Amino acid sequence: MKGIALVGTGRLAESLARTFAGRIAVVAGRDASRVTTLAGLADARAASLADIAGADVDLVWIATSDASISSVADAIARGRENWTDVVVVHSAGALDTAPLAPFIARGARALALHPNASVRGDAPMPQRTIWGVTPSDEVSLATARGILGDDGYRLLGIDEAHRTLYHAAATAAANFSVTLFAMAENLYREAGVDGEEAAELVAGFMRTSVLRSHIEGAAAAMTGPIVRGDDAVVAAQLAAVRDLDGEIGAAFEALVMLTRRVLRS
Repeated sequence: MKGIALVGTGRLAESLARTFAGRIAVVAGRDASRVTTLAGLADARAASLADIAGADVDLVWIATSDASISSVADAIARGRENWTDVVVVHSAGALDTAPLAPFIARGARALALHPNASVRGDAPMPQRTIWGVTPSDEVSLATARGILGDDGYRLLGIDEAHRTLYHAAATAAANFSVTLFAMAENLYREAGVDGEEAAELVAGFMRTSVLRSHIEGAAAAMTGPIVRGDDAVVAAQLAAVRDLDGEIGAAFEALVMLTRRVLRS
């Protein structure tokens, strides 16, 4: 590979700069200060969007916000007529390759390459991260393998028609568990449990439940009155939560119903 042009200055771009340092040739973006910082992390040259068209790279990796990908792609692609020797990638989980149309029209191969990982920017991509790849054909998967290298990453081909549902799954996995942590911690606190101890209690339950779900399946990992069919206890819990907070009570009720559905399945 000649090198990578990294476009973007947010947390994802910073994580990529740390992960692929040495392979990144230029870093570009609209925040000049952040561009300089990320270029330093990657041992690369700081550049403007206009510079990318003339850079000696064979991969352009757009790591901007989802809403900016199309305009950034258009701004860079217009810099030259022929991109047939370049692969262009974005890492938005919800989007297929449509935002990269300005490059595709000029001959570039385009991929959506999304990491299934919680990215904060302060560290490289976790080892064994599973990357969702669209298109899902063998050529695209092979191209993705060439980009990521042999660092223990795994690939998951995602059809364009399923991209939004795939990203919804990632959103649920990354965020809803945290929301449930906060909800349970709050209920413990309202019950008189000290904040630090409340967090420790929730963490213990969630660690065990997630590990068991991974090994045995979700239904086998469940315990408590819903599993036992003790509807009177569940009804009393629901009433108590509703009295505390109607919005949380509605969420609690919805989760009870969903839990029962998981058990039935």
